[in-house]
Amino acid sequence: MAVVLAVIAILAAILTPIITGYVDQARTARAGEDVEKISQAFLLHYRDTGRYPIWDTVSAGNTGTTPSKNCLTSGTSATLPTDSSAGTSWTTGSPNCTAGNLGLIQNYLNINTLGYATGNQPGGAVSYRGPYLDGLNSNDPWGNPYVVTSAWLASSGSQSLNWAFTISAGPNGQLNTVFNQPRSSATLAVTGDDIVALIH
Repeated sequence: MAVVLAVIAILAAILTPIITGYVDQARTARAGEDVEKISQAFLLHYRDTGRYPIWDTVSAGNTGTTPSKNCLTSGTSATLPTDSSAGTSWTTGSPNCTAGNLGLIQNYLNINTLGYATGNQPGGAVSYRGPYLDGLNSNDPWGNPYVVTSAWLASSGSQSLNWAFTISAGPNGQLNTVFNQPRSSATLAVTGDDIVALIH
């Protein structure tokens, strides 16, 4: 019996790190797939309507150059993961992603807030064909919300000058990637263990 228990203990010691590694890889892969799906949903909305879903009202959507919310998050309450990026760029300056500037991704992608015609319109006319992200409103595999930098999805003004992206704060639960990155840079700089997908 003692020998059997010893063998089991040895096997457990060997296999635990391997299994843990597979679990970590699966979580990272899922987060990568999720940020891609969210980014694609925003692009699909833009393809169908000619506008990103970033305004609360029809009038703002028709004439606005500043989104209603600077950041959109997954989950059921609009909260931002811990900001540990250089200069706490997510929560300072203007625009920023403090509490009053946050909205829920599902409320913008899955509700026809701007009142477009629905379904397939004759001649390929503009229409809302959502919901665009049905079934994906949960947080990332580490329990933190996904975040979309909706401040940078406006079609004109200073808001259009920065990279817009979807981000998971990754295993450490902290946003390491800087919020406001100019599109004049060749690529978006992702730092830390963040997982990011570009929207535009």
